Amino acid sequence: MNDLLERIAEYVDDLVILTDAESRMCTWVGRQRFLNARRLNRDPGLGPPHTSDANDIRGAHSEFAASVLLNKYWRPSIGEITNPDVGGVVQVRSTIIETGRLIIKPADQDDAPFVLIVANMEGLRFRFAGWLFARDAKTWPLLCEYGDPAHFVDQCALLPRAALQAWLA
Repeated sequence: MNDLLERIAEYVDDLVILTDAESRMCTWVGRQRFLNARRLNRDPGLGPPHTSDANDIRGAHSEFAASVLLNKYWRPSIGEITNPDVGGVVQVRSTIIETGRLIIKPADQDDAPFVLIVANMEGLRFRFAGWLFARDAKTWPLLCEYGDPAHFVDQCALLPRAALQAWLA
């Protein structure tokens, strides 16, 4: 029973619920990112067509949620795609699938920490699912069936938020 209570407490600690005002800010950022990418004719890759701003909006929400969970700053950049997403050091990836995986591409910087955020956009609930350095994620098989070649890391292999916070300190 104590083990179950500890796991529930850990889950709650790794969860953030954004306010409506925060969501409006993130939605604006996501829409601007989408429009900027279309204006510059950025290649969305081989995955599903990038015809909606939904992924950009979710991405902005997830970056902001990660910044809250890690207590690090978030600069909502538009058009700048090379800088880290949070705190000048952390990259953020997101999924709407509760058991979704962290996706790392071969070109991702090996020494960068990548965080996976599980997003529930309807409830504005964002869960820190774990993190890994890209170099460690690249030990997973390279898969091509979902679009661009990438390494898909199961959540059970990700490190906890406390380990990233210790590394950041």
